[in-house]
Amino acid sequence: LKKENQHLKAEQSARGDLLNSISRDHKQKQAQSGDGESPAQGRPSVGRQISEDSPDKSAKSAPSATSWLYKPLSPFWQDVECCMVPMLKDGTEVHIKLGPNVLMVDENSKNQSVTWMPIMNKNYGYRRSMALILERPPGNDTADNSLGESFTLRSGQRYLTVVRTGLVGHGLRLRASGVSKDEAAVFTYMPLAETSMQGGVGPGDEVGTVAEHLCAIRLANDNKVLRLSTDGHVTMQAVQDGDVNIRNTRITASIEQLLARSRYEIEVEQQQIGVLLSKDTPLRVVGLASCPVNRANAPPALGSGRVHVGDVLSSVSGQDVRGVPCADVLMMISCKRPVTLGFTVPVPGEPVLPTAKSSDSGYLSPVKRSSVNSV
Repeated sequence: LKKENQHLKAEQSARGDLLNSISRDHKQKQAQSGDGESPAQGRPSVGRQISEDSPDKSAKSAPSATSWLYKPLSPFWQDVECCMVPMLKDGTEVHIKLGPNVLMVDENSKNQSVTWMPIMNKNYGYRRSMALILERPPGNDTADNSLGESFTLRSGQRYLTVVRTGLVGHGLRLRASGVSKDEAAVFTYMPLAETSMQGGVGPGDEVGTVAEHLCAIRLANDNKVLRLSTDGHVTMQAVQDGDVNIRNTRITASIEQLLARSRYEIEVEQQQIGVLLSKDTPLRVVGLASCPVNRANAPPALGSGRVHVGDVLSSVSGQDVRGVPCADVLMMISCKRPVTLGFTVPVPGEPVLPTAKSSDSGYLSPVKRSSVNSV
């Protein structure tokens, strides 16, 4: 298991070296031009109203023209080249990124609005509300269970839909309001031509590599593409063909997928791990700690984006704890830092305990507090 994780980290490191070199070029250019974001400024909040021509650079959390592709925040995730999107399996979990921004569902809002949050250039970590599930539209069956050219997006149990707000200038907004796949919006992707990056961020081979991952998310059978709004919402707007290019950073998207693993390990240095475990064996994850989306240093179980409800805690610092009483396991976890926790992912169809509390979705389940342990 450790070798698998080391191999996974090595793969991510190799892919990240190229992107790091590009990112350094960006930062150097920003520093020379004086346009870099000051870390001393306050953290942006979801849905914050910002002005297109605001002189306050720190408040301008919309994508900048120098932001292209940010590597995943943890080794459990991997960027997907555009040509590989149709090959992804039905049910693949993804994050959709636009520069440093990640789409998320504001589950505290009344209408479940889809918003965006700039986290890829910060140490906030992931949240469960950022996870989206790619699924085939109804009637689009494939022999190998792959997506094909079009897909729907699901957040938790709700599908993303396109809603006309009736507000002047706001057009069509994305919301997680569909209760069935038949109500879901159907999307496809538009690769962005490599030539649109000429004169961009680096030598031709680096530019080409980045371009292979960039696309625009478009409604199937429509010319409307996904676009970030400065008020924090996500809209679908008609865009002329000439505007669908890398320079339009409000529509330039990339997709990263959660790598499929039957087992995985996380190394924890913080005191709080951020999971709720069942008291009965096997020790299953029944909930994740709550953490504000704009708070740095989220608990590792939450911030990694890897730990899910239903996963089984199977080892602590290399020692098999399957069948070990819960109290003894908790003592093993608390006695030292860092501690390495190994988890086993349940096979599809395996029954999962009800959730005690989700990470940041705000809903509660029937599991009694006395039946779980927080670590």
